[in-house]
Amino acid sequence: MGQGRIAARGAAINMMAIAIRMFLNVIVTLPILARMLGPDIFGLAAMAMTLIMFLSVFGDIGIAPALVRSRDTSRALWSTASWTTLCIGLALTLIAYVSAPFLAAFYGEPQVTPLARALAGAIGLQVVYSVPIAWLQREQRLATIAIIDIVSVVISSVIALGLAFSGAGVWAIIGQQLSIPVVKCLLAVITAKVPLERRYEWKTIEPIIGFSIWMTASTFVTFLNRQSDKLLIGRYFGTDALGLYSRAYQLVQLPNQIISQGIGFAAYPAMAKVQDDRVWLGLLYMKLTGAVSIFAIPTAAFLCVAAEPLILVLLGPKWIEIAQTFSLLAMVGAVQALNSTATNVQKALGRGNRMFFWTLVRLFFFLPSFGLGIYLGSTEWLAAVYLGAHLFLLPFFQKEVAGIVNLRLSDVMKMWVPSIVSSGVMAAVILAVDYFFTGNPFIKLFLLILFGTIAFFGAMMCFFRPFTERNLAYLSHFRKKVA
Repeated sequence: MGQGRIAARGAAINMMAIAIRMFLNVIVTLPILARMLGPDIFGLAAMAMTLIMFLSVFGDIGIAPALVRSRDTSRALWSTASWTTLCIGLALTLIAYVSAPFLAAFYGEPQVTPLARALAGAIGLQVVYSVPIAWLQREQRLATIAIIDIVSVVISSVIALGLAFSGAGVWAIIGQQLSIPVVKCLLAVITAKVPLERRYEWKTIEPIIGFSIWMTASTFVTFLNRQSDKLLIGRYFGTDALGLYSRAYQLVQLPNQIISQGIGFAAYPAMAKVQDDRVWLGLLYMKLTGAVSIFAIPTAAFLCVAAEPLILVLLGPKWIEIAQTFSLLAMVGAVQALNSTATNVQKALGRGNRMFFWTLVRLFFFLPSFGLGIYLGSTEWLAAVYLGAHLFLLPFFQKEVAGIVNLRLSDVMKMWVPSIVSSGVMAAVILAVDYFFTGNPFIKLFLLILFGTIAFFGAMMCFFRPFTERNLAYLSHFRKKVA
């Protein structure tokens, strides 16, 4: 299937790009900044970024994903979309600047005001480059997008480290966060060459606004789902707790970004092109959910059982108290990765109303879990209840999406069984190595990765050989020329 090959090749490109970004962020930049700045500084930066993350929800009001699935490539549509996002970006930048003092008052941290105002321009730039990126994604120029992402991370890392070594403190983090959209916007506009004209025709963009509004509403509720925990921790537990929790959450989300976002970003336009053929869409979904499970489930299992040595190596001893929370959040990341492919099916089919419904359902479960965790007085309890809510909702959501493409829930879950069983074997081996080896944490982490990888793929080949060989065969698509 041509679209399956395109999706596979695109996924490979994106996963490689995100892996490089993760290496630069996690292996190079984050360990240095974590040791130089400390949890309280990261907590302060996280507070300042809350407003920007909230406003980015409204961003392009869902225009970009609607453009990707639209069959209209006229200059009138893309010009109108570009001017619309430019106006929205300017408006959100102004709102962010004016609202900064109120954010500082909410947290009780006056230092948040100048930090949040400095970041105000970031939201406008993110909105502006959404249309050029959508054009590149629609044209499946994923290698170009990958290069843009890598270059922006390299430059932002250099800026962050330079500011940190010069004694800039929290401004090192702010400089990193601001430089990324500056570079991405510049490169996206130059490379995409979106067909633009100096005209604005609302009638061209009106047909996609319905889907865009549902997308924006879903994104807004998703923001509440994924950021309310940080808001509450910052408000009730302070900067130290928020710094610890936010870094733990960032680390466990990075593999999820490589896997689900890397695959999903490439899969979405491929799914959109076969949206009228539910059989092909179902087959593509099964391949993708199987591929995601092979990466997401063992990664989460490794992060869960190897939390302490991993944190010691990456962040340092003063961050070790977050290890238990980190373990629980790792499993949350696995569930989110499995759900991401199903969400792309809904998006490709234009089922924005159902996406919004499920974000509301999650909000109904997640907010009480956050509140209960705060009431119980620790981030560990918050993460535990949060994980429980994810696991409870997982089969219900997957069942609905499977039905859309004429599959059963059991069909989807069978694709996860090999990874779940093999990850269990891997976890047992890692725990044994961790128990018997008590030496240098760097050496321990290396041994855990080595023996864990051998255990996982050994179990896959011993117990699920046909499944493993079939998925390894899909890797051949990565090297083939796109049909």
